[in-house]
Amino acid sequence: MPCRLSRNRWTRSSSDGPPPPPDPLTCNLTVAYNAIMDTAFHAVADPTRRALLERLRTSGPLSVTDLASGLPMSRQAVTKHLDALAESGLVRVTRAGRERLHELDAGPLKAVHEWLAPYEAEWDRRLDRLRRHLEENP
Repeated sequence: MPCRLSRNRWTRSSSDGPPPPPDPLTCNLTVAYNAIMDTAFHAVADPTRRALLERLRTSGPLSVTDLASGLPMSRQAVTKHLDALAESGLVRVTRAGRERLHELDAGPLKAVHEWLAPYEAEWDRRLDRLRRHLEENP
């Protein structure tokens, strides 16, 4: 079925019309709604959450106190960010005695990475063509 632009979105059309654009970046009908990716994108959209994820990636499991140190906000604010990260599946919480330790779970980012892979490959092809063109035409 051909693609058509409707309300600024590419959709499938059952009517006969022009074939879909050949460029996969303009009409990718294989991309389906994915709640995991949506929550992951929402979670990493905030710079504080990205900073917390980076700390967890480099330091391993940490308590809220450890994660809040050096940040210009209260522990309660850090806890709210960690709760959002936990809801998105990017952070696992475990108990160690009286402490709650937060640990990175990069699983949801794998879905994002897999979704971005075709775009990365397309841009790699385009940049390789540009590089070859510039080498052949100095």
